[in-house]
Amino acid sequence: MYDCFIRKCLILRLFVSTAVLSFFLFPSLSVAQQSPFTMAQPAGMSRPPFIWQDKCSHKNIGSGIETIELIFQQHGLSVKAKVYTADRHYLSNARKDLIAGKLDGMEANLSVNEDLLMYAKTPRFASGHAIISLASKHLRLKSFEDLKGKKGAIITARGIVNASSEFSAYWEKHLSIDMVPNIEKSFEQLEGGEYDYIIGGKYELTRTINLLPRKDLFDKSQLSSRVYQPVYFGIAKNSPYLQYLDVIDKTIAEMRESGREEFIHRKYMDLWVKGLIKKCEE
Repeated sequence: MYDCFIRKCLILRLFVSTAVLSFFLFPSLSVAQQSPFTMAQPAGMSRPPFIWQDKCSHKNIGSGIETIELIFQQHGLSVKAKVYTADRHYLSNARKDLIAGKLDGMEANLSVNEDLLMYAKTPRFASGHAIISLASKHLRLKSFEDLKGKKGAIITARGIVNASSEFSAYWEKHLSIDMVPNIEKSFEQLEGGEYDYIIGGKYELTRTINLLPRKDLFDKSQLSSRVYQPVYFGIAKNSPYLQYLDVIDKTIAEMRESGREEFIHRKYMDLWVKGLIKKCEE
């Protein structure tokens, strides 16, 4: 009977010690399990294969969305989108929600809301950037100086892919550039003469040109890498998920190194191409 009592005491001590240790090692695990990571997601933005709105389901899909979901799933966590209109108010609205604790994080340039966010060290998938112009104009654009006196567009939404501070300061003073979220619309505007050039992701621009009936209409050249800064995954400093930042950063790097991130990227590019000719069920 005495031995039985001793065993029960040891088991009880072990149970209490484990519970206390778990509390210090994983202080907000229960919170994270009950409440999904709430992440900012821009609506009405077309940047395939990263994000676009499926014409049948009318939902945002893309490699950027799936990659982040998979990263969290690997650690038993889930993600919930908080949708914002991709306009000039996007950042200010997201900032208010970050302060109020309604948003756990977002993907952005390091200079965006850096007082409210802690960023992963590994940048998200980037394929380099290019500049497109009409071949008939023979512009051969390659540097900042080449853009002077011309009207252009950057295919992006402010806060999702930001131009570098050096380029931002230069274009605000010397250039005429619009922020355009829709890649297909920007090509129509380029052909129509509204723009002299388009700046965007090399991978997306190349694929878009290859889908057009007259690929020879366009010139493509590489623009200085200084134009863009990478996009990073950030977690709000007041979020219970902040403890997972280093683990998530490591997972992003592992997905990049293994080639899985590029595989997802290419899968969604194929889905986007097929979606252009897909017919929706009534």
